Amino acid sequence: MIAPWLRLGLRLAVAGGHRAAGRLALMACGVAVGTTVLLGALSVPAVISEQAAREQARTPVLADTPAAGGVRMVPVDDAIGARPLTRVAVAADGRAQMLPPGVAVLPATGEVVVSPALARLLEVDERVRGRFPQRVVGTIGPAGLVAPDELRAYVGVPAGQVPAEVPPVVGFGSAVAGRTASTAAGAAWADAFTTERVMAFAFALFLLAPLGAFLATCARLSAVSRDRRLAAIRLLGATRRQAQLVNAGENALVTAVGTALGTVLFVALRPLSGSWHLGRFHWHPADARVSAPMIVAVGVALIGYAVLVAAVASAPAIRSPLAARRDAPAAAPSPRRLLILAAGAVLVAAAALVPAGFTVRAALLAAGVLTCAAGLTLALPVLTSRAGRAFAAVPTPVALRLAGRRLDHTPSVAPRLVAGIVVCVFVSAIGLVAASTYAAWTRPGEHNGASTLSYELPAGNAALVPDLRAQPFVTGVAATRTLPGVVTGQPHPVPVLVADCADLRHMFTGAQDCRDGQAYPASIDGTDTSDTTDTTDTTIVEITTGDKTIKVPVAATKLTLQSRLPSSRNAAIVVTRAAPAWQGQPPAPDSIIVSLHASEADTDRLYQFLAVHAPATAVQGYTPVQRGFDPAAMLTLIAAGLAIAVLLSGAAFAAAATDRVIERRPANSSLAVLGTPRRQLAATELAFLAVPLAMGVAIALAAAALVLLTAANLLNLDPAQLSADAAPAVWATIAVLLAALAVVPAASRHRITPEHLRRQ
Repeated sequence: MIAPWLRLGLRLAVAGGHRAAGRLALMACGVAVGTTVLLGALSVPAVISEQAAREQARTPVLADTPAAGGVRMVPVDDAIGARPLTRVAVAADGRAQMLPPGVAVLPATGEVVVSPALARLLEVDERVRGRFPQRVVGTIGPAGLVAPDELRAYVGVPAGQVPAEVPPVVGFGSAVAGRTASTAAGAAWADAFTTERVMAFAFALFLLAPLGAFLATCARLSAVSRDRRLAAIRLLGATRRQAQLVNAGENALVTAVGTALGTVLFVALRPLSGSWHLGRFHWHPADARVSAPMIVAVGVALIGYAVLVAAVASAPAIRSPLAARRDAPAAAPSPRRLLILAAGAVLVAAAALVPAGFTVRAALLAAGVLTCAAGLTLALPVLTSRAGRAFAAVPTPVALRLAGRRLDHTPSVAPRLVAGIVVCVFVSAIGLVAASTYAAWTRPGEHNGASTLSYELPAGNAALVPDLRAQPFVTGVAATRTLPGVVTGQPHPVPVLVADCADLRHMFTGAQDCRDGQAYPASIDGTDTSDTTDTTDTTIVEITTGDKTIKVPVAATKLTLQSRLPSSRNAAIVVTRAAPAWQGQPPAPDSIIVSLHASEADTDRLYQFLAVHAPATAVQGYTPVQRGFDPAAMLTLIAAGLAIAVLLSGAAFAAAATDRVIERRPANSSLAVLGTPRRQLAATELAFLAVPLAMGVAIALAAAALVLLTAANLLNLDPAQLSADAAPAVWATIAVLLAALAVVPAASRHRITPEHLRRQ
């Protein structure tokens, strides 16, 4: 006998007149929006996984040992303004070649294969043309690009420009046999640490809770009218179970329609997402997919969730139908509800005060956060009910007294409407605190106050030294080399720094006493070199370069140098280029250090110079360009999830508030007939929602502040910095709240009709 009652629920959903049709449309649209957002969130791990797979598929698999011939590749990071650029130097000997994904032919020397986005920039950007004077012979296809707007190029270079220690390429991607042990280890690490899992957890934490509140609000639109209808069915002789079946049939139909609309909307929007950006992220539309079984599972879960919410919320009306029909006052919520929130606060405080290890305190903090989130929704009816009694009992404006009476009469209605956005405030604040904590732990060194930047070039670039020194944007060039030597009669490796005194003064402090033509014992950045050069009894250091030994006279004056930027450089002696010991031929360097003014223009000139003269040179040094899923990228995605959560909560509140005002129109009509001004009625409706909303936001922010202080204590971070990082979430939420509250006075402006009076 289940089917007849389910059919009755379906008939009530579609045959209830224009009011029922409007409610059906509103609920279905809300569920459709929630479904689209949920499917979009579920597609994020798929996008990240596909991008990781594309990156892995184009990664060269190298031979076990270096060998002559074959194809050798060196990836080099570059940038065009704030956009990352990857240049892959390719040296091929003309034999049978394996091609990376998306590339039809490998470029020869003087040729380049570029991505479509880079090809477009070549036509309009002088910086790009300066980097790629080669002839364009092809375009990288989608299979070789992580995203449609990726800047990537394969540049043909002479074999001599690729370091000899680079092994030839034997294939691409993880499925190729013969991968090296290091490659296999890297794949194992990548399998253990998957970004899609991290993002799935972040979206589950910061998006699903507000989304659940949003869908629950949609499922309870026109709740009073529906509860009264279910109570009437019970009074006509239906059992509790039969009334719940009617309720389930109505909500299942509405949710099913909304889920179908949301799925269609997601499928329609997916091809358009190729032109969208999330921060600096872009993706192929085909990557943003959700499997058919997952879509079916989402639909079933949403229908079940809506039916469960409606069944729990309508249980009092079904259990006591006479009270629902007569609009009897609801029982006051038990103060024991406050214990959950108090327990959460105690757990959070214990995480800061308990003398235990980090793991125990972190577990207490996590448990406290979850308990506080649950306690907020349970505590809100108790607090608003007490506030309603206080407003009704003391002399206050009429609108506030009326709102107080309504809060006391139905203590669960207003908290139910604002619970979603209160939870969102708490989750948003906690999310921003967690994100700022993560950023503080991974924040790179600050370089904004430096006047000089330095970059390091690897070995094999000795010919670049005179060309670099001739560039007007370069302030200093130094070469480093560790050479076999003899110190105080004992063999000892000697780290040597070769530079002119003018170069040293630009790159270090403490080089004022340097004189060209001399050699000096040195200490760089506090490194003690007394075990290598003791100037009290050693005035000559013997250094072996090639097949000859050079005796370098060392001056008694020691240079104590401090890099203008933090570095790991070390040198036992500093020998100027004009020192007689070199006889005009300084040794080939292990690396070259280039110093230039800290400006974006000079940095771009250096990268452009190297792209033309040494395309296979990988530069090491500070760059503000963000790449991959670094902390900034993770924060961008988390912030996007929080923004969606805030908007969902605001939309749920606006829809529920509007629906509540419309439901109150018959009762307000009676007050209007008795002479209550319309503005007074609008102010009453506004206060009815604003009071629990203000109280909920206040306790949510208080709980978030407690979590913030505990996190700062646990991780030894600055609470002021965490507060500044979390402030945008608070201001954005307040803005959404004000926008949502603005719909209440507008919805309260209505004309009294005979129908309203008849129903009342």
